[in-house]
Amino acid sequence: DSYSVGASYVIMSTMFRAFDVWEAINLDGGGSSTFAVRRTDAAASSTDLFETRNRPTDTAGDRAVVDGIAIVRPLK
Repeated sequence: DSYSVGASYVIMSTMFRAFDVWEAINLDGGGSSTFAVRRTDAAASSTDLFETRNRPTDTAGDRAVVDGIAIVRPLK
C-alpha cells in the first residue's frame, strides 16, 4: 500500500486557489488526526459505522479525542 505523506503549505494553497477557495483551516497532522468515512455496506453494524481511511502515526491505533470536524451531506 502507498499512502500520501500530506501536502506542503505551498501545494495546499495552490490547490485551494485552483478551486477559488480563499479561506481555509490547516489541521494538525499528528497522531490524533484521523480521517474516517461512514460505511455504506450492509455489513456495517451500529458499532462499526465508520472506517479509518488514513494511517495515523500512533502505532497503538486511533486515539480517543474530545473534538472533531464533521462534513456531512443528506442521504439520498
